[in-house]
Amino acid sequence: MVIIDVDCACLKSEIDFYKIVSDAIGVDSDLCSNLDSLWDLLTTDVERPFRIVLRNSTAARTRMPVFFEKLLVLLRDVESQDREWGFAEGERFELIVE
Repeated sequence: MVIIDVDCACLKSEIDFYKIVSDAIGVDSDLCSNLDSLWDLLTTDVERPFRIVLRNSTAARTRMPVFFEKLLVLLRDVESQDREWGFAEGERFELIVE
């Protein structure tokens, strides 16, 4: 299982988040540079099971509230799509927000 552990207290911009994800997955940062490309990457190019853990989420909510809320919606939509597509529990994308 791929687990990306993001300490949101360290994020200064949304670019920092995309860099963490692209580095963890091992793709060029151009493939993960905005919400649309993140959606494409997570829904088609990342092998399951896969988890993103957002630690210290309050820091990101405070520092970049608009981006963080859009990010949460997108990641929850990825979770929903995996359920709708019939991925078994433990074999799909999972978001953990702390």
